[in-house]
Amino acid sequence: MKLTRVSALLLGFAALNVAAKELAEVDFERSPDALKRGAEVVTSVCMGCHSLHYIKYRDLQQVGFSSAELDKLRGTQGLDEPLLSATTDEMAIELFGLVPPDQSLLAKAREGGAHYIYTLLTSYEKDAKGNVSNLLFPGLRMPDVLDYASADIAQRAVLQQQVRDAAVFLEWASDPHAGERRRIGVYVLGYLVVLTFLLYLIKRRVWARLPPPVAR
Repeated sequence: MKLTRVSALLLGFAALNVAAKELAEVDFERSPDALKRGAEVVTSVCMGCHSLHYIKYRDLQQVGFSSAELDKLRGTQGLDEPLLSATTDEMAIELFGLVPPDQSLLAKAREGGAHYIYTLLTSYEKDAKGNVSNLLFPGLRMPDVLDYASADIAQRAVLQQQVRDAAVFLEWASDPHAGERRRIGVYVLGYLVVLTFLLYLIKRRVWARLPPPVAR
């Protein structure tokens, strides 16, 4: 089963690795509120099939979840448990023929990141016969979980906002400690600048003690 799971994951990523196409030009709000809204969309909708193996429930505190909200969300799962889908690998293979790809690194694995995710989820359309397909990737096995193809203009505006928030959250999930690294990097660079200046002063003081060179 382990080999089957690995093969299914590879097939899942390969299926989503579509040829380069024009992605939707949208602006993303990367505020704490948007991150939390996106997390709520992902945990309530996307996690029906997809897992986030590299994100723990404790990590959601960084995007504004309170202890009470986390307790309600995780149920019997521990705070240090990963966000796993309610659909097991066996159920997924039976339903879809493969295990849906993990979403933790999806934004980094796809060119365009959040723009790719947004375009993929808003590319579902319904033809004259009522058949739903994805224009970005025809034949995609992932269903239209948001029912985007059947939504009217007003409903689509709401869904597009939810997708933008979800894309921003998945972008954050692909590197949840990026902000912390940047903050530490500023201190490190400042330390190196101060250290370089001090070493320069020491160098001048040492060389000042030496006699001037003798002219020949």
